Amino acid sequence: MDRVQIARQVFSEFAPLFRKVWGYHDIVEETNDNEICWRGVYQMEWSPCYYDDPPKFPRIVKSRVVCWVNFSDPRWMVVQVWGRNYWTRAKRRLESIIRKSMAQGFLAMLLDEIEAQSRVKERKGNTLFFVLEPELNAYLPVTFKFNSRKSEIITIVPTMTDKRVFKYPVQRGTRLVRKILKDIFSVAKELSEKVKALGEL
Repeated sequence: MDRVQIARQVFSEFAPLFRKVWGYHDIVEETNDNEICWRGVYQMEWSPCYYDDPPKFPRIVKSRVVCWVNFSDPRWMVVQVWGRNYWTRAKRRLESIIRKSMAQGFLAMLLDEIEAQSRVKERKGNTLFFVLEPELNAYLPVTFKFNSRKSEIITIVPTMTDKRVFKYPVQRGTRLVRKILKDIFSVAKELSEKVKALGEL
């Protein structure tokens, strides 16, 4: 079995998984001295918040995925998602890698939209620091996570005594940003009143 046949066999095993998970695929085989490459564009079917007309937020998250066969051991593949390389030999891990990597890109765009619609002092990773009382340098750090297995956004909002955890399923047609900000502002209002009271002491 020559290199091209080996590559086609590996790709054929993985291709049904991609076609099952993602709606669109475009396979191109490229051969050179070192590798045969399988390229595809895969998209997530999430439509989180398009309440504007026209919608500001993208309805579909796309990512270019590139797979290489390692001919020293054809059971291994190199997978590149969002510019990062991963080595894998298991289909389940490959699916997990792509889901988590695309979820991170989806979360980054969601945070961009939330930041654009609210007063945020700064952003560190997946944490946004919302302005409570600028005169008192009071800010509310809210951490965002994405559960790719359940397709839900998780926000962790601290209070003075504990923290509140909100979960939002990502479904077609839901006004996700509006729901998230409503809950954050509700907690922020309570904290703002407490901060003002402390500042008057």
